[in-house]
Amino acid sequence: MKKIIYLIAYFIVYNTFNIAQNLSGGELIINFVDRPEKWEVTVSIYAIGTHWDCDHNLTSGYGGGYKIYPPGNYHPSDACWDYQGYDPTLALGKYFIRIVQPDPDYPEVWFYIDWRTSDLPPGGNEWIDQSFQYSISENKIYRTSDPNHVSVAGQTLNIWDELENIELDTTNLEPYAPSNLTSIPWYGHPKLVWDHPELSDDYRTGYEVWRNIDGWEKIATQSPQYNLWVDWTYELGSGDVQYKVRAINGGAVSDWSNTIELHPSRGKQASGNILAKSFNYELYQNYPNPFNPKTTIEFSIKDNSLVTLIMFDILGKKVSTVVNEQFQAGFHQVEFDGSDLESGIYFYEIRANEFRDVKKLLLVK
Repeated sequence: MKKIIYLIAYFIVYNTFNIAQNLSGGELIINFVDRPEKWEVTVSIYAIGTHWDCDHNLTSGYGGGYKIYPPGNYHPSDACWDYQGYDPTLALGKYFIRIVQPDPDYPEVWFYIDWRTSDLPPGGNEWIDQSFQYSISENKIYRTSDPNHVSVAGQTLNIWDELENIELDTTNLEPYAPSNLTSIPWYGHPKLVWDHPELSDDYRTGYEVWRNIDGWEKIATQSPQYNLWVDWTYELGSGDVQYKVRAINGGAVSDWSNTIELHPSRGKQASGNILAKSFNYELYQNYPNPFNPKTTIEFSIKDNSLVTLIMFDILGKKVSTVVNEQFQAGFHQVEFDGSDLESGIYFYEIRANEFRDVKKLLLVK
């Protein structure tokens, strides 16, 4: 019995401490100063675009809201914690803050504050308050720490600029899931194509492509600039297969896309000996592009041949021989490292038997 009472007491104390800890730091606070005897102020805070919770997972639970004052002499909005029931709660996102007085002689005052960085660690005591003063008589908002009372109205304040220990880092924020995964035949192999939501704000570092023949396995990681992948290790007509894709962002992963199934005639998976008749001579665009400092160049050749791949600068001067060797018929990938080159526009030319082609690429350091 004593043990049960002790555990209950410990639970109450522990949770009371943690609630206080959560509310002790990480708030957007607006203090109202120069208050006349009769006054009224409406504070509105709304999320703009994508936002995440404290664990960097996508959320729609921090959309914002508004509150009319008085009662109260200040507005506190908790950062990242569960909604407390009385003020708009903030997460990792961008927010529009608007302050309005009922008197039409005082136009609305507004600014943005951007918390979209995964450099902010989860935890109650690790957040730092952002405090502002709103002068009712001047209709002016400024940082509490600013002795000159410079207005921030109309500005976008970034948390990584406001706090010297915080950096802009959008990795590890959960990305949106790809959608509309489809497959089309491509030289005897499945070419996977998918969409990515426009509202994602491009918070992703790539895609993972997964395949199921005798069990799910990751077969590729694709650049974020390319919503496609050709499975050159699987021949159409060689057995049942499934595919699915998800986006990655550093260590975070999205939900899965839809799963597609291909049901050709039963057979064996291709062992890597891809038939030459499935290919033509072709040079593909490098990815990523722009790149820094490495990029991948893909090409296919119809016949066994000596392949020369040369890099030129914008003046036509050769700066590198990427490959100069014999290749078998099929699809090939090579990596180019531009560490020794300056930023700028370059061209890469392929020569294989009678085939010639040139494409442009951009190195940005």
